[in-house]
Amino acid sequence: MDKNSIRKREVKVGIFGLGYVGTSLAAALLKHGFDVYGYDINKEVSENIKRGKFLYREREVEEIIKERRITVLDNPKRLIENSDIIIIAVQTPIIKNVPDISNVLTICEEISKSQLKDKLIIIESTLPLGTMRNKVLKTLETSGYSLGDFYLAYVPERILPGNVMYEIENNPRVIGVADKKSGEITKEFYSTFVKSKIYITSFEIAELTKLVENAYRYINIAFSNEIALLCERYNIDVYEVIKLANTHPRVNMLYPGPGVGGGCLPKDTRFLLHAFKNAGINSKIINSAIEVNEYMPKHVVKIIYKFVPKGRLAILGLAYKGNVSDIRNSPSLEVINMIRDKYEIRVHDPYVSLNRYNGIKIYKDVYDALRGSDAIVILTDHDLYKRLDLNEVSKIVRKKIIIDVRNVIDKNVAEALGFKVIKLGCNDL
Repeated sequence: MDKNSIRKREVKVGIFGLGYVGTSLAAALLKHGFDVYGYDINKEVSENIKRGKFLYREREVEEIIKERRITVLDNPKRLIENSDIIIIAVQTPIIKNVPDISNVLTICEEISKSQLKDKLIIIESTLPLGTMRNKVLKTLETSGYSLGDFYLAYVPERILPGNVMYEIENNPRVIGVADKKSGEITKEFYSTFVKSKIYITSFEIAELTKLVENAYRYINIAFSNEIALLCERYNIDVYEVIKLANTHPRVNMLYPGPGVGGGCLPKDTRFLLHAFKNAGINSKIINSAIEVNEYMPKHVVKIIYKFVPKGRLAILGLAYKGNVSDIRNSPSLEVINMIRDKYEIRVHDPYVSLNRYNGIKIYKDVYDALRGSDAIVILTDHDLYKRLDLNEVSKIVRKKIIIDVRNVIDKNVAEALGFKVIKLGCNDL
């Protein structure tokens, strides 16, 4: 394999892990002319991909994998043997506050049993600091091949759910390597589908960069959440504060909410905290951010208890953020689980395909979910909720109470229709 064979799309690409990251990347590669093999240990996931079915709401990804299809294999050895470039995009969860990289290492062990000459192995999964050099490379070299016989790179994903194809093609990428040739050939490969700048650095810098960029956003949100709590005490609108603070050219505050969810920010922040602990450093700022963000679902429950002592709640939103279907670590789920025994709950989410969550029916029509409710609780900022016909809603609810922890509702419009609107971080509490 050389740069020319990559440019000509003569290389075959194999992807371990057909979840959100792996399938989205596979679709991008198909779009740009590569033949792609895929393998996932979850047979249900594999069968869905074979049928061109993607469980996340990403229109372009869905269209591509229906039209061009990933060649899904049922044997990891076949993927390794048939692929010139092998990409690992499997989950690396946190278990009891310790990073679990067993999925990545198991695949590396399998790869090490095969002929590795001239193959390029890329890890896109998030890794703890020091993993590439101390574990991944050492595992691959048990094959008898050394770096130089094969190529190795760490290229952590940088995607935002909701518009993933644009993210893959347009975000700058960071490539971590231990030798010059791996950097050159990996950059050539990513240049075939990434339009933005590509940076080459060391394994360790790439690993830490990934953790820092996500922890930075997590800490930013924690700061906004704490300011929201302060604003409630001083009868100040936190959204107006942040809007005006962000007019400063060097300020970029994110907005508060009921907590922080998704597959990246909470986990990667803990990966970074793990690195601090291994270095014998107590990261006060990260620990404080975790404390604040993990408190927020409980704060939302306190608000609900204060304004709605009993009755029927219409919960709008299961996903962890607006206009996506991803419910991983969603604070909405935590809120629902804390209040489900006290209220009759109706749930709606236009993006989540589940019929029920934890025994609770998920309504397909938002107005059906709202009908007869004693309060509306907005936990996700889907655009659909911003377009609600509040005049119609006023006619079908039992009590006109809206608890909006995502700043979705126009308070003036709602109050003109007789609603009491309670917003997180505002002067309503």
